Amino acid sequence: MKGALLFNKYYTDEGQDYVQARLTECFSKRGVCLHSPVVYAQFGGAPKLPEIDFVIFWDKDVVLAKCLEQSGVRVFNNSFALEHCDDKSKTYVLLSQAHIPLIPTVFAPLKYAAAAPCADKNLLSLVENAFGYPLIVKQNIGSLGKQVSLIKTRAQLETAHKRLLYIPHQYQKLIGKRGEDIRVYTVGGKAIAAFKRTNTASFTANAATGGKTEITALTESLKHLSETAAKALRLDFGAIDFLEENGQYYFLEANSNAYFKAAEAAGIEIADKIVNHIILSVNSPSG
Repeated sequence: MKGALLFNKYYTDEGQDYVQARLTECFSKRGVCLHSPVVYAQFGGAPKLPEIDFVIFWDKDVVLAKCLEQSGVRVFNNSFALEHCDDKSKTYVLLSQAHIPLIPTVFAPLKYAAAAPCADKNLLSLVENAFGYPLIVKQNIGSLGKQVSLIKTRAQLETAHKRLLYIPHQYQKLIGKRGEDIRVYTVGGKAIAAFKRTNTASFTANAATGGKTEITALTESLKHLSETAAKALRLDFGAIDFLEENGQYYFLEANSNAYFKAAEAAGIEIADKIVNHIILSVNSPSG
């Protein structure tokens, strides 16, 4: 068995370093060597792709993932999961069909180039009246909590709208406690463990903005919701994030490339379960 671990060639950080070290270690214990080739999406008689049995795809390049799949390579996570996790609008469309509680959200209409940028006052009034202040504005595609803003006034709302006029984005009601969410890791469609993430320095709980992680109870409700979401998104492994308000969990987002250093530091094995799932899947007669 020959496998590869692919990251985005233009980005690296400590989280990726940890993922690479742990997955390489766990595969090595099973006699599998992970390679790290530089691979490009190639069609129409381009040079052949490397001969590999599977790819752990720690990237968001959906076209490349589909190219690998068409060449007969098993990709984890698969292109469907990557595409529907990375674009929050696609995530919400899919999970609304799975009857998962969603945060009240308005997606901004797609706007093309115009002679002069101008705010959609009807949209902003709808958002303002529905959600009140403060509220959340975020880009549909983004990572590590870096494309999310807390909006406190109409003036800030108009400024954010103009800044994102030609970028797919959304407006959300602010629910739950600021700087706090719950992350559930899943592998093979099964919930492994739940973690509460808290951040006293930001309204987002992401580790990239200073969030801290601690184990919390994996309730039957959290287990059901996270497994339902993971199966709908066809995730081989990843994390499902929730906000909690008045005893109700609301889906926040899904992560196909969720880092797990903090989770393993808390004593929960993630890497080994991912490796077991991949090996069993590749060796399965059904493929």
